[in-house]
Amino acid sequence: MNNSSQFFYGTELQGTGEMSQENAAFGVAVLLLASLGLILGSTNLYYIRTVKIFHDAFGWLWASRTIGEMVNSVVHVLYTAPVTLLQPQQIKLWFGIAPYIILVVGSVSACLTHGFIAVNRNIAVYFPLKYASIFSKKNRCVIIAFTWCVGLFVAAFFFVFPCNFVGYSPQQLGYIFLKCFAGQERNFSYVGTIVNHLCLVICVFTLVIDLFSIVKVVYVQKKRKNDRLFKLNVRFFKQSAIENVIMLCNRAVVAHQNYRNIPGEVNIPLAILEAVTVLGAHIVNPLSFIVLNPEIRARISRKMVVEPIHSNPYRKY
Repeated sequence: MNNSSQFFYGTELQGTGEMSQENAAFGVAVLLLASLGLILGSTNLYYIRTVKIFHDAFGWLWASRTIGEMVNSVVHVLYTAPVTLLQPQQIKLWFGIAPYIILVVGSVSACLTHGFIAVNRNIAVYFPLKYASIFSKKNRCVIIAFTWCVGLFVAAFFFVFPCNFVGYSPQQLGYIFLKCFAGQERNFSYVGTIVNHLCLVICVFTLVIDLFSIVKVVYVQKKRKNDRLFKLNVRFFKQSAIENVIMLCNRAVVAHQNYRNIPGEVNIPLAILEAVTVLGAHIVNPLSFIVLNPEIRARISRKMVVEPIHSNPYRKY
C-alpha cells in the first residue's frame, strides 16, 4: 500500500489520546489566560455601559474591539484549552475548522477597530471642531458594522480558495495549515498569510497614527500650559503605547509563525510565545482601560470622582 492511500485530510486536528505534562501545562495556561481576558473584557463592557463619560465614539469603538477579543477568548476557553488537555482522536473535520473561522472573524474585526480607534483619537486632536460630525452616532454604527462585515468577508475566503483551511493541532500546540494531500510541500495557508500580514500592517499604521497624535498633544499642551489636560493626554499616550506595543508583538509573532505545518516538529517555546502574545493582548488591552482611567478606578474602589472630566474635547478619543 502506498503512502497516498493512507492520507486522511484533517489528521492535524487529532490529538495523541494521552495528556503529557507539556499538554497539561499549556492547556491550563491557555484556559486561565483566556478566562482572565473574558473577565476583564466583561468588566470593560460593564463600565462602558454604566459610566456616562464613555458614551461616545471612543467608548463604542472600544466596546466593539473588546467584543472581538472576547469572541477569541471564548474559542480558547471552549475549544483550544480542552482539546489540548484531553487530546481527543476523533475530532470531526468541520468541528475542528470552525473555531479558527470564528477566530478570524473576531480577530479581523478587532484589528480593524484598533485602527479606527487610532484615527478617532487623531481626529479629536487635529480636528476637534469636526470630530462630532465625523464620528456621529450614525457613522459609529457604520464603522462598527463595517469591521464585522469585513471579518465575515475575510473568513469566507477560506471557503472560496481551496486548500487554505487552518485548524488547531493539539499535538503541535497551535493553529496550523491543514495539508490537502500526501507529500504536499507547501506548509502554510495563502489566505491565512495574507490575513496575518494585513493585520500586522494595520498595527504598524495604528502605531504611526498614535505617534502623530501624541506629538500634537504635547505641542498643544506646551502652548496652553494646562497641567491637568497634559496629564490626561499623557494617560492617553500610556494607554495607547501599551496597547500598540503588545498588539504589534502579537501580530509579529503570529505573522512569523504563519500557521506553518511541519510534521514531527513541535517548537514549544514558539508555541508559548504565540499564546502569551495573543492572549496577553486580550488581557493588557482591557486591563489598561481599567487601570489608566480614574473614573473606573473610582467606581471599583467605591469612591466618587470629585471632578469628572466632561468638558474636555480631547477626552473624546
